[in-house]
Amino acid sequence: MRDPLKQYRSLMREAQYIQRMLAPTQQFIEQLEKSSSFSAINRLALAESAWALQHQRELHETTLNFQRMAAQVHTAQTMAERLQREFGSSIETINSQAEQWRALVEPAIQQLEELRSVNDQMAGLADSFTVWESATTKLARDFLDVEFFSRNVALAERLFAPSQQFTDFARDTVSLLERAADGPQAWVLRASLEVAEEQLIATSGMLGAIIVVPDDGDSVSASRPLNAPYIQQEEMLSAAEEGGDEDSTRIVQASPAAYEVNLSRQMLKTIATCNEIRKVAGQVEIFKPTTRLLEVFADVPWLIPTDKESFACFVDCLYFLFYEGAGKDNLRFLKTNGGPIDDADFDFILCIKHLRNKWIRHDADHGDESAIKKSWAELSSKFQWLGLTHLPVSAEDFRLLHMNLLAQSVTFVNKILQGLVA
Repeated sequence: MRDPLKQYRSLMREAQYIQRMLAPTQQFIEQLEKSSSFSAINRLALAESAWALQHQRELHETTLNFQRMAAQVHTAQTMAERLQREFGSSIETINSQAEQWRALVEPAIQQLEELRSVNDQMAGLADSFTVWESATTKLARDFLDVEFFSRNVALAERLFAPSQQFTDFARDTVSLLERAADGPQAWVLRASLEVAEEQLIATSGMLGAIIVVPDDGDSVSASRPLNAPYIQQEEMLSAAEEGGDEDSTRIVQASPAAYEVNLSRQMLKTIATCNEIRKVAGQVEIFKPTTRLLEVFADVPWLIPTDKESFACFVDCLYFLFYEGAGKDNLRFLKTNGGPIDDADFDFILCIKHLRNKWIRHDADHGDESAIKKSWAELSSKFQWLGLTHLPVSAEDFRLLHMNLLAQSVTFVNKILQGLVA
């Protein structure tokens, strides 16, 4: 890691030759300066590239504020020391993400003289970088508050999956923007990036609201396909082609994936509220923050099933939330166990269990002939309950099941919430 103080001393020696800053570059640097301390080291490296570009232009009017730069040097040194002390090297996944952001931004700066359209692109990159940095920093601080890194660093890294996905999505979207230039697709691509930014902030906030270090001892599970940003983008591009106008609100509303992400967030937010209500009342949380439940909070907003494998991941998420996470054979939301839900009001939970145990993770063809026939008949009834008259085979079928299961989950968790405050 380069010493940020030495970097800025070198820049200060060269500052007398810097004549005038390009306005878009200045805006980009100011965005970076607003970022919090988490990515200070990487921010300095990005700023260095921008300053070096300006030095090469050898323009005439000096506008560099030496007093502000000196203050930045001191602040950067303090930040770097605190980062090293608090985080050490235990979060390599975040360091890797920061390096990816640096690789994204530096080419944009280098192309300033070649592409006029890169000005808007660079401003968008600065916004996305700031969003990534802000969301990641907040979550890292939430982890620090409960000593998560020192007690379960593997799970902590696993929970940064959405920020990694956002980094990848931003990289790919910038690549598309370079090819789109200022064409009609460019504003849609930028709008899709803004939607993903807002979703990343919301997901990190919801995860931080329930964060504790779980004591279940479970190992970290494999990552799930968090494909929602890409699906949203495709749907928004298609909607823009059909509409022909630059109405970002319309194209977002035309994206079923964006609606599904919103349903997922409603579900998770209500679950977190239910837990808070129970804690205020001095009672045990209904949805215990286990290893699996925390992974679900990180993954499910951006998990959009398009085939049986990804649908299996989604059903697992619901199973971990509403069955394992809620007490298994002694479900805490049932009235018999002190909760608000009638024992008979159980269709949603039975649907999840049957999909998982008779189709997704196990085979319905077990037992005698009558038992097997009954299992398939029940599976058929569950598909019909979710709006499908046949076995799902296409991406559209799995999207339909996903949306309807999400809608059922929101309805179910709202019943729990209403019962807790009645």
